Amino acid sequence: MFSKLDLPKMSLGRVAYLIDHETQKKSKSVKRFLDVDTQKKLLLAEREYKRSEDKYDELSEEDSVGVFSKKDAKLVYKNRFNTVVRPEFLDQYQTEACPICGVAFPQELDHVLPKSKYAQFTVTPINLVPMCGNCNHEKLASKVSFHPYFEDFSDLRGLEFRFDFKSKAIVSICFSDGTDDKLKNIMDVYKQKRQLALSANRLLKRIINSISMSENKLNLENIGKVIESGESYGGLEVWEKKFYKNLREITDEFYTFLCNEANKGNE
Repeated sequence: MFSKLDLPKMSLGRVAYLIDHETQKKSKSVKRFLDVDTQKKLLLAEREYKRSEDKYDELSEEDSVGVFSKKDAKLVYKNRFNTVVRPEFLDQYQTEACPICGVAFPQELDHVLPKSKYAQFTVTPINLVPMCGNCNHEKLASKVSFHPYFEDFSDLRGLEFRFDFKSKAIVSICFSDGTDDKLKNIMDVYKQKRQLALSANRLLKRIINSISMSENKLNLENIGKVIESGESYGGLEVWEKKFYKNLREITDEFYTFLCNEANKGNE
């Protein structure tokens, strides 16, 4: 979740080469894209983008690059990039999970800097991020983006799980003081805060079911062992490790809740 990706191996030069050699009948938009002066300006913009790193959102908006307009850029992306370039671009990330949710496979490309405002980056690989359809859809209307080529929030630093055993949805997400505002924003934009809360509640339900089905006596010591066992399980995701840590910190409260539930069942 919100993990860093390797920079694309593909350059803008490769994009131009593929479009040029795989397009027999070139439209006016393609010809403007392949124009020598346009290519020089686009390559300069690409270098500027790479140097910007995490300050990418400070790059200037442009409606055109020489004779190559924003409308041209959108047409080249839709009609030629998606057809002749996209398969090779995505091939580099075929074994990667979506950098946003970390679950689904990335089958779509997101323009980090939107093509509606940045004509110079519409077909620039470093501005295109592979992600799953759901995450891409959630971000569409937002001005906030996560750029996995430059940013990494995979440690979810500051994110915590809060347990309210009087609530129907026991587990909720909160953030400690000093948490990076960018993490808070992208958690909301991509709906990962809601999704993570649902996953956490499902995990708690599995733990409760496991305890209720166990032959071990219901006491603090055994509850602690169950939490410790889950916490030490190999291959846990970052959020799961945080979940068990926060649950361990309220073992007494969790035990009281389980006792009350057991008493209700015996009534």
